[in-house]
Amino acid sequence: MPDAGAGKIEILLTEGAEGTSREGVWLSCTKAANVTEGTYELTDACSDERIDLNSIGSASELERAARIIAEKSVAPDTTVQTDAEGKAVFSGLDVGVYLIQALDDSGYDEITPFLIAVPTWSEEEGTMLYEITVKPKHTPRPEESEEERHAPQTGVFSPVLLFFGTAAALFTLGIMMNLPGGKKE
Repeated sequence: MPDAGAGKIEILLTEGAEGTSREGVWLSCTKAANVTEGTYELTDACSDERIDLNSIGSASELERAARIIAEKSVAPDTTVQTDAEGKAVFSGLDVGVYLIQALDDSGYDEITPFLIAVPTWSEEEGTMLYEITVKPKHTPRPEESEEERHAPQTGVFSPVLLFFGTAAALFTLGIMMNLPGGKKE
């Protein structure tokens, strides 16, 4: 087993939607669980009765657990910004499970928060990896509608308009009442 702090998670952002940039995305890394005698134990800050990392059996369950932990607004252990190639590295990590999430991905696609264990089993290499490369799941941002792109119209229900509209209606009514044949005596 490598020394404490020997873990490394390298993040590689893939191409996003047209007009986005992989550069300058702020990511955070937070230790969400410790590994004790082969079982995962959530840290106090990330603890939630809806999550048992030891019973997760699918990618969707793991994604759900990551989203629940991400909603807790736990202070990150460390943050990094991606370089021009969309690369960022978290190093000096102890054995455990880490939550990786975007702090600011406004110039890129929406990045799905995820959990990753250090070490992670590699089927290809048949061993535990302490240096892990991850390509996060991301989705294009929804298109803004034409209405959302323009500033809202203000003053439509202004009392000034109501005043002048009422005055104009009364003035017109007064003229009509004073026209010949409009009033009988």
